[in-house]
Amino acid sequence: MSEIEKLKRRSHQAGKEDKLRALEFMFYAHRAFLVDVDPILSELGFGRAHHRALFLVARWPGITVNQLLARLKITNQSFSRIVRDLLNAGLIVQSADSADRRQRCHFVTAKGEELYPILLRLTLGGIPTAADV
Repeated sequence: MSEIEKLKRRSHQAGKEDKLRALEFMFYAHRAFLVDVDPILSELGFGRAHHRALFLVARWPGITVNQLLARLKITNQSFSRIVRDLLNAGLIVQSADSADRRQRCHFVTAKGEELYPILLRLTLGGIPTAADV
């Protein structure tokens, strides 16, 4: 094996190791910033998909079904269940778009506006800052 081939192999292995370390960090970070949120979601009978949907509806008032589906990357069936749960809990409302009545837009209710900042604070509290590292 030539010196160049050896260097390429070492470089590839180092790059792979860096990626594996980054992936491991992402696993730990994901767990860390949701550890305080999961018990609250569980108490409400919700999971992380409900949390993501509520976050997106709060962040993007008027978000449509297609926009939510694209961001959540879930099936229509899963989406329908999640939205139905959030609607039944009174956390979001759904209304027809004024420009295109076929589109359904989603908004957070007053009840959702009470829960959302609590979940957000707990989620953001789990994300380490540079001072924590």
